Amino acid sequence: MNNIYIGKILLLLLLLVSQFGFAQHKKITRNSVKWNYSLVLRGVYLVNYEFFIADKLNAEIGMGFITEDRIFEVFNSDPQDPYSFIKNSYGKHILHTCAEAGLRYYLKTKDNINGIYLSPMISYRPYSFEGFHNKGSNSNGGFPENFHPGYNLLDFQLKLGLQYQSFWNTNLLTDIYTGLALRSANISEVITVNNNSTFNATYQVSNTNSTYLMLLLGFKIGLPF
Repeated sequence: MNNIYIGKILLLLLLLVSQFGFAQHKKITRNSVKWNYSLVLRGVYLVNYEFFIADKLNAEIGMGFITEDRIFEVFNSDPQDPYSFIKNSYGKHILHTCAEAGLRYYLKTKDNINGIYLSPMISYRPYSFEGFHNKGSNSNGGFPENFHPGYNLLDFQLKLGLQYQSFWNTNLLTDIYTGLALRSANISEVITVNNNSTFNATYQVSNTNSTYLMLLLGFKIGLPF
């Protein structure tokens, strides 16, 4: 719920700035600063900077901070395991920075800011928990000391999008996109190992990596300049 409130506040600030600070007149622009509003529910607060390179070709970089991706955690947790992400057994999420970068080619545009585009991008997001860093290595069944469970998401993306400047009847820039991403997900967690002969359960650290395709769908809002 906190993520939603933060998102509403940032959207309101962008609208106010657009109306009173930058909406004096419409002019040709080739650069912009945007916020990816669609990623808020995944705990990502990302700001993008798009800048001109050549005719029909721009570059886009993004940086921000992340808290937690509850959607990823739900789909990558065993509800029967006491040490799973959704059981909140690892303590609080640690605040991290995230980044992405890519190119943007406009199929048809007059100003390198409005139009349909193709965009290959690379995105990296590291997530981790406080874990067991306040406990010794022998107090949790052999867990290593200072162990921080978490997951790292590396995406190779290809987006098809439409960016338009006057959708809101203001100077705000709207960027809507879809596409595909090849994701490499590295998960470091604690798993339960059941011993059928002794009927006892032990816990050990597990590091797994999986690669799969994802569908992308989102939108950004921002200010051109």
